[in-house]
Amino acid sequence: MFKILLIEDDKEICFILSELLARNHYQVISCYNGIDAIEKISSNTYDLILLDLMLPELSGEKIFAHIKTTNNTTPVIIISAKNQPEIRIELLRSGADDYITKPFYHEEVLARIKNVLRRCAEPVSSEYKIKDITLRTEDHKVYVDNKELNLTLTEYHLLKLFMKRPKQTFTKETLYQLIWGKEYIADDNTLNVHISKLRKKLDEAGTEAPYIDTVWGIGYRFHR
Repeated sequence: MFKILLIEDDKEICFILSELLARNHYQVISCYNGIDAIEKISSNTYDLILLDLMLPELSGEKIFAHIKTTNNTTPVIIISAKNQPEIRIELLRSGADDYITKPFYHEEVLARIKNVLRRCAEPVSSEYKIKDITLRTEDHKVYVDNKELNLTLTEYHLLKLFMKRPKQTFTKETLYQLIWGKEYIADDNTLNVHISKLRKKLDEAGTEAPYIDTVWGIGYRFHR
């Protein structure tokens, strides 16, 4: 299940969006002012941030600037009543992943969220390299110290996702959705089996570190 941080001071809009997202199997954490938003962003990880601009205590523009200056790679969709072209263009040029103006259609919000999450899960580089591991997206090959590592397609996609977003903690629900495109079932051991096999292959190849950490009660994290 994808975790979304919703930053919106209008409690009616916040409730409508929260209900809409929950009905579509998203986990939603809401906050109503800029200071609370900064605290939540600093202390947790999210798959997506929905950000209003006109907020009390700290504006959405300043929150967005904080996200970018701290090298936070979480995708951000702006949802705002500010519809001036120059504002939209400036935020998109600064790295916002999308911009939705109020009032909005529910189905449009859902479609844009889905597009951003899918786009952020796709590779943006032809090669990822972390220490002794190199992953090449053009031919789906992985090397450890320049020696090819034989992975299944599922193992390859797991490793690619981990290497693309190192240090991010992925819940089992999120990994299941990104890899298999369906909801995670609590007693399904499929993911654990694939992670175990991937770990074993990396270990047998002589990698410098275990790389894939178990975050107990949450999921997995890939460290540099």
